[in-house]
Amino acid sequence: MPDATTMLGLTGPGMGLTRMSAFAPPVNTEPVQPHGVHLGGGALPEFYLPYPAKTSPHLERARSFAADWTRRIGIGRCGVWTDHWADAQDFGLWAALSVPHAPAGAVELVAAWGVWGFHYDDFIDDRFKRTRDLAGARSYVDRLMTFLPAQLSAMPVPADPVQAGLADLWTRMAPTLPPSGRAAYPGQLGEFLRGPLWEIHNVLLGRVPDPVDYLEMRRETGGGMFAYGLAMAALGGDLPTAVREHRTMRALAEIFAEAPGIRNDVLSYDKEVRAGDTHNAVLITQQFLGCDRGRAAAIVNDLLTERIKQFQRLAAVDVPRLARELELDAIDRASLAGVVDALRDWLAGDHVWQSGSPRYR
Repeated sequence: MPDATTMLGLTGPGMGLTRMSAFAPPVNTEPVQPHGVHLGGGALPEFYLPYPAKTSPHLERARSFAADWTRRIGIGRCGVWTDHWADAQDFGLWAALSVPHAPAGAVELVAAWGVWGFHYDDFIDDRFKRTRDLAGARSYVDRLMTFLPAQLSAMPVPADPVQAGLADLWTRMAPTLPPSGRAAYPGQLGEFLRGPLWEIHNVLLGRVPDPVDYLEMRRETGGGMFAYGLAMAALGGDLPTAVREHRTMRALAEIFAEAPGIRNDVLSYDKEVRAGDTHNAVLITQQFLGCDRGRAAAIVNDLLTERIKQFQRLAAVDVPRLARELELDAIDRASLAGVVDALRDWLAGDHVWQSGSPRYR
């Protein structure tokens, strides 16, 4: 099995921060506790993001669709959110920023997926993580996976709004996907659905993960490949198999999947510490190194910066090399450029939405 650094694809300058030797704790081995941590301490680090955010002209349509969909599915009846809270988080804006060049219907669908996905994250925390019910969570996730059938005629009957929402969204999206996307998406979403099981298991053990272990899992717990699948679905079209499976495209997808979750840990530090949640890269680094919050946030931000710079290098150098290596024609080169642009747009838009969202305050 490859080491954690290799599995994360972390190479190049600054990546030593992700190796266990770099994180070796000096003296402090006390368990993480929410009390005693200075909340709101210091300014946020300056995030590196070289891509400008854009906004879809279908913003208001996406907002309206998200609000209507939330009420029709009944998200507010789950006991975790109210309809007003869902509206206040503005998933229409999240979609409009993340997929600014997608057609109106795709922006609307991404907005509804945003409602469903962010609500699922809070729902699983409230229903199973808070109660430490790992067996119940596993059973619930297994049931949810049945709402992504290969044949839509085999869709089960939902028993609650979370299941109803997933059934509705998959029924809407599956027919629009190319064969490769339709085959891949259940697995991409499944990573996100199962990610909280690892966190609940840690809670049961009283275990605070080390930084490498945590970063290795962040792509799943943050729904990174779920977002990647949404970005590709909104873009439409498809790439040749050799391009999709090329090491360069896999590396781009991995960075895309990791970066938003790492940044989110810096932004949501106060909220998560108040809730007593130890699954936060800043808090874990702070504990592991025995340093203060500012130093830990700077280390995590350095990692994020290097990942974004690695994305830039891949896009500027390795993607053109890939096109030459595979002798892509003009049509496939244009499709490849569209995918890279779509990933850039999502990274920039999600950054703007996260930075201003009341969800992380």
